[in-house]
Amino acid sequence: MPNTNEKDIEEKQKKWVERRAGCSPHGVFKRLSATIEDDVNRFNELSGATLMAQGHYCCQREDNRVVFVGVERVPGTVRRELKHVAVRLEEDCTSVYCKTEEDRNVERVFDIFPEWNHETLNCDLLVDGKNHTIWQLSDMAIGDLLFGRRPNY
Repeated sequence: MPNTNEKDIEEKQKKWVERRAGCSPHGVFKRLSATIEDDVNRFNELSGATLMAQGHYCCQREDNRVVFVGVERVPGTVRRELKHVAVRLEEDCTSVYCKTEEDRNVERVFDIFPEWNHETLNCDLLVDGKNHTIWQLSDMAIGDLLFGRRPNY
């Protein structure tokens, strides 16, 4: 009977075509956008944030861009966008941008370049030449938005 590691390897070998096809800027964009959206929804649930609450986070989808917005609602006033993070599909990579209320400039925070790894049969997600997991990329993108700090992986 094969051990767990051998089963994982066999499963990767069976699905290498699907995995490699998803190892593209578009595939990374879809995975990262979905992961961040799930993380934002989970954060809203855990914090009790709702559309009518004082502050919450929402997702706005466009063609090749998904924007995650921190919103503040002060009683008796209109809601106000505080900060946003955008995940954008570029020609050769997936990029993450950030904008705060104080600084109206949009800052390109990092770019993700997918690279197929023939040895591990995984899609390496490279930022500045270093491989990251999808959850690390989500934290790098929205950690500051949700928790007031950006991690250094």
